[in-house]
Amino acid sequence: MSAPALPPVLQPLDPELRALLAPLFRRGPLVLGYELEDVRLCGRIELVWRKAGLSFIVWVCRLEDAERSFAQTAHHRLGHLGEPPDPQALQLILAMAEILRHWEARGIDHHLARYFEVPRGVAATGESLEVRVTLRCNELCPFCGTGDSAINVAESSAEVESLIERAPGMGVNVVTLTGGEPTLRPELPRWIRRIHELGLKADVQTNAVLLDDPGAWDAYVGPDGRPDLPDVLLVSLHTQHPERLAALVGVPGARLDRKLDAIRIALARGIYVRVNFVVTTLNADEIDAFPGFLAATYPNHLRKMEVMFSFATPHGRMEANRHLWPRIPDVAPALGRALERAEALGLQAMVPDTCGLPPCVLPGHARFFWTSTRAAAGAVVPYERMKWSSCRQCRWDDRCIGVWRAYVALHGAEGFGVVPADAEGG
Repeated sequence: MSAPALPPVLQPLDPELRALLAPLFRRGPLVLGYELEDVRLCGRIELVWRKAGLSFIVWVCRLEDAERSFAQTAHHRLGHLGEPPDPQALQLILAMAEILRHWEARGIDHHLARYFEVPRGVAATGESLEVRVTLRCNELCPFCGTGDSAINVAESSAEVESLIERAPGMGVNVVTLTGGEPTLRPELPRWIRRIHELGLKADVQTNAVLLDDPGAWDAYVGPDGRPDLPDVLLVSLHTQHPERLAALVGVPGARLDRKLDAIRIALARGIYVRVNFVVTTLNADEIDAFPGFLAATYPNHLRKMEVMFSFATPHGRMEANRHLWPRIPDVAPALGRALERAEALGLQAMVPDTCGLPPCVLPGHARFFWTSTRAAAGAVVPYERMKWSSCRQCRWDDRCIGVWRAYVALHGAEGFGVVPADAEGG
């Protein structure tokens, strides 16, 4: 009897990777009732399995590339993203571990090394490539999710430029330069120019402190001498009150007018500005009024800007300042009013997912949440986040990446729930 054919998704892979995975399919195309849907190579090997409409991702990485895992071998760690749909799902991990041990015993697991090579400072998600160009910053926000401890940073100009050159081949159309504070890098104008030469858009995430002088943009020019500016500027602006800014950015004497002037100059130069308001216990009482503040400050530019309401991630400085996390039930009503107010003013408003919230916290406002715009079955739940079994009944389950486990440990599950498939107001 001939061996069963391998799933089509394995056919384009390198022979070594096909040889590693083939033993899983010796008895047929299904493994424990699961069908292999995709194989992703993103600094580790990720196998996307599907059963009864549910996805389950098994990952494999080098031993030194992870601290936590479900299983490990002499040289590798294995784990999963998302909650196991059933007990058989964990058997997939154990089966992979046994195959890896077989490879290691034969001394041929070194063939896998190239699949674990990933450039530092890069995170490709959908249409965007995020490149962290520095950890240095001229602000010290106590809720910063990066701080000075992130490892995904491109430490040299050559690394950044290499990533930019590779961006078109990654299938992205936007390169986002982030930090730390990217305007501290003198190469920033050159990088933006090269991104545009490659036919891509350039976004910059900044605190805008160094952009309040019109002359700050003089270096952003193309070969023809015409301005070559970022397409989007994501500006951190967490208050409308000057007296609060120092506590929010960790810099005595910080001036709100500098940030406001920088936004005004960027808008006047035709740059689309996304204002990022990170909600914490320090500014939660400002949520309602913030869209109105932006409308009053930039009355002629509301169609060229938007406001994003973010929430801190449990990384960086926030690890030591989780008391700054507000309870979701305490801030959700104000957030809903702010989103409605922005809409009424003609100001685009949004709530992200990784640095934000799932739409179940405001079911009637799902149109403002990035989760609702994600492609169906496009969600991957990282191990630091969680979902409940009841989430499988939610309208947004196949698009939602869940909530931070650290938040649930601190404040509990109140405020999250199931949105029925026929819910209105999304």
